[in-house]
Amino acid sequence: MEVEMTQSIHPKFKRYRANDDETRHEWYCYCAAHQIPYIKIEDKRTYSDVSFDYITFDGRLDHVWDEAEPLVKQRMSELFHKFRTHRSKVNPSPALISITNVRKEDAEDVALAFHRLITDILAKVDA
Repeated sequence: MEVEMTQSIHPKFKRYRANDDETRHEWYCYCAAHQIPYIKIEDKRTYSDVSFDYITFDGRLDHVWDEAEPLVKQRMSELFHKFRTHRSKVNPSPALISITNVRKEDAEDVALAFHRLITDILAKVDA
């Protein structure tokens, strides 16, 4: 398991094997408790899936994800074209973003880009 730390005390994402349900659950609970982005890298045999789900955030932020849709679609298109493989698929929904089947060596870069995207969206709410 690898963890990338933010400037604060919280990790930016969690990386684990795709079938590690215990780590997935622990990471979900951690993100929900601290109201941080639920970004995960799930490693498979050859590739990794990278995703963000807004489900760990307070319900008061639900409107934010709909408002962010144009930005999410633009950035996800850029990321998909940069990191896709012949097996990759993208979900550019604002509330649940993912790119599946990226090269393992690219997965952390994708997760960090997801974190920057979510941080940019939340910064507009705080402004």
